[in-house]
Amino acid sequence: PEFPGPPCSWAQNVDTIFLRVLLPHLHGPHVEFAADEIVISAADGLAEPVAFKLNGAIDPERSVFGLDHQGLDIRMPKAEPGTPYWPRLLSAKGKPHWLSVDWPRYEAEPDSEEEAPEMPAMGGGDFGGMDFSGMDFGGEGGLDMSALQGMM
Repeated sequence: PEFPGPPCSWAQNVDTIFLRVLLPHLHGPHVEFAADEIVISAADGLAEPVAFKLNGAIDPERSVFGLDHQGLDIRMPKAEPGTPYWPRLLSAKGKPHWLSVDWPRYEAEPDSEEEAPEMPAMGGGDFGGMDFSGMDFGGEGGLDMSALQGMM
């Protein structure tokens, strides 16, 4: 079924899920938090309650929301901090047209050292014996290092 409400965006980090619900004319909001669902209702500005069935478990006791002139900002700590990132916000598969990723708030999943590709050694800083003398770094006389040092 189609979502009956406003546009939303979400983000996450290792411990928390963030949800932004754009409801500029919302008054008297109420958000009910359950382990795998949230329900938003309001005294004014929302025709009927809206439920979000979540893809993972949150901690309802520590979940909070705030209201500003644009709508609701909801912060939901994951039930188990440090769990793998959720592949999506909602339990239903697919990408709803009304839900987007809030990239400025999103923190990339940290890479573990076991998964990181190894970098080849660079020969102690000598760049593997590369000769830079024949390279043109700009301008007629090349790069003037003394001018750069004077700027520091």
